Amino acid sequence: MAHGFRDKALLRVISGYRTISASATQVVAEILPIDLLTKKGEGFTKEKTGVPPNSEKEERETSLERWQAQWTETTEVAQWTKVLIPDVYTHRIGKVAEERCAYCEHKDTVAHTMFECNRWEIDRQRVKNVEVGVLLNENNLIEEMIESIEKWTSIKKYIGRVMKLKEAEERDMQMIDIRRAQHLNP
Repeated sequence: MAHGFRDKALLRVISGYRTISASATQVVAEILPIDLLTKKGEGFTKEKTGVPPNSEKEERETSLERWQAQWTETTEVAQWTKVLIPDVYTHRIGKVAEERCAYCEHKDTVAHTMFECNRWEIDRQRVKNVEVGVLLNENNLIEEMIESIEKWTSIKKYIGRVMKLKEAEERDMQMIDIRRAQHLNP
């Protein structure tokens, strides 16, 4: 079961029940386990040893591989979740591992949408400048959300607004593609 502040906050993010394990909560929320987040920068500290530092992409891949190994080896908790989500890379239902963002062609993930995609930059800046006071990222999201009810509400509204708009715009784009295909192949 999830017990720490981070895990409880993640339960709220995914609208999960308190009996969901921390590992299952992290997979559903697409948030790396804290032990892997602390190891993520290890490749950069090797500069002192003469070994070339890893790129950010290599660090991310290493972290994801470690996460998948942990997820696969877990036998005491999250068994039902593992049946539904066997692979932490492609756990979004109906999605493939390398689906691209409709706006900028980067890999489409929740983290990309919330923290990186240029399509949502104005919304991110409004949350930073008017509502929360800091630019949100994967590392500070939970901390900022649990700081106050006002921040929780603002961030929840931001996430809901962005995801609702993104889904609506993606449906519109799909309909345009369908109509185009029908027009080309009557």
